[in-house]
Amino acid sequence: MASLNSIINITVIDETGAVAQTGFGVPIFIATHSAWQDRIRFYTDLKSVAADGFESTSKAYLAAQSYFSQTPCPPKIAIGRKDAEDKTWSDTINAIAEVDDSWYAVATDDHTADSIVAVSDAVNAMTKIYGYSTNDPDAKDPTKTTDAFSQLKAKAAKRSFGLWSAGADSTFPECGWMGGQLPQQPGSITWAYKQINGSSVDAISSSAETALDQKYANYYKTIAGKNLTINGMVANGEFIDIIRGIDWLKARLQEEQFSLLANTPKIPFTDAGIAMIENACVSVLKEAQRLDVIDQYTIEVPKVADTLTNDRANRKLTNIKITVRMTGAIHEVDETLYVQV
Repeated sequence: MASLNSIINITVIDETGAVAQTGFGVPIFIATHSAWQDRIRFYTDLKSVAADGFESTSKAYLAAQSYFSQTPCPPKIAIGRKDAEDKTWSDTINAIAEVDDSWYAVATDDHTADSIVAVSDAVNAMTKIYGYSTNDPDAKDPTKTTDAFSQLKAKAAKRSFGLWSAGADSTFPECGWMGGQLPQQPGSITWAYKQINGSSVDAISSSAETALDQKYANYYKTIAGKNLTINGMVANGEFIDIIRGIDWLKARLQEEQFSLLANTPKIPFTDAGIAMIENACVSVLKEAQRLDVIDQYTIEVPKVADTLTNDRANRKLTNIKITVRMTGAIHEVDETLYVQV
């Protein structure tokens, strides 16, 4: 029987399979609690946290309140459960990640220095970030080295950032700080000079500020009538937005190239095939420029004639070099004003 399909036969081959993208906007608060026995649950508002068994005085509820009080606030947050049988914080975090790994920024209910260091060690082995707060008076003393700030600086913990706050255990200001920044596109914000709704500023002496600055710590104070976070840096002296931007860039480069491999019948080991890989990288780098994650980039790829025989036999392309300059941000200005009459 004649039909359009019998006359013009078209076979559709779907080569548009999407690769799941890593997210950089979901925070998780990990606490010891008995509200439920799952390792992790997600919430889109504070009412759902309360409805799920968390009292308004519980640490998990207070943390959730801090997240959701920001403008903008995260579309969703995660609450993780620390099991009594977990021997270490690493056990807890890894057990949660095995169930669901879609979160990015970690905070916990324990602000003791030992726990902060333990959580930091676990998170710094992952492509995540960890934020905490502390009201430890030793943190503001330049002669003390056992506080969390000092210990993490000594470890050059590039994925951990701390905030000194007298209200550390009552308002969880680190959650508010993360809650206001994580909804923003990487590259679009710096974590310095931000307001944390629901958290009070602290009266910190100039000598204490100097000590905190030297320890690569952050704090919350009033400047020119505005309540603002100061520094916005991680424990090795780098800035939080740079770490997040690098994580975003690495993930998107991996995803774009894997998508090409997964959705292309064959990428030949020829100059044309290498150009396909190069173009996938360039598309991500241009997007990173558009989003202000990076300012400039260069990419160098080999010619097939310059590749090793063993690499070609193993079908492995090597010696691609990508160099980027991060956009960064201006945090301070030094200028000279000349006045004439």
